[in-house]
Amino acid sequence: MEIKSQTKEKWCDALHADGITDNTIIAENFAKHFEKVCSPLNMERSNQIKEKYTKLRSRYTGTPILENQLFHLELISKLISKLANGKVAGLDELSNEHLKYSHLGHFCQPLKRGTA
Repeated sequence: MEIKSQTKEKWCDALHADGITDNTIIAENFAKHFEKVCSPLNMERSNQIKEKYTKLRSRYTGTPILENQLFHLELISKLISKLANGKVAGLDELSNEHLKYSHLGHFCQPLKRGTA
């Protein structure tokens, strides 16, 4: 998916992806793409891995999170805003621009304290 901004502004409404400018359609295409990319190739093996994970997760207690280890949405937003544009996407095909122009709050809901 190619994303281009028509202005040099940090956040802009004149954003298009593959020639589409409707935000709802862009979001739907984004979701469909990652649903397809992140789908298991073998359901039987996927279910085995999920079952093993669930068993291990039920016994996991983790280590306590210290106050100096906490992070917040503003920090993440600040770091993402500093990412350079035009860099090659990773294996998940997610580019810096995807992160910069997404509504980060929707993606970071699990990061809020007490919900993970």
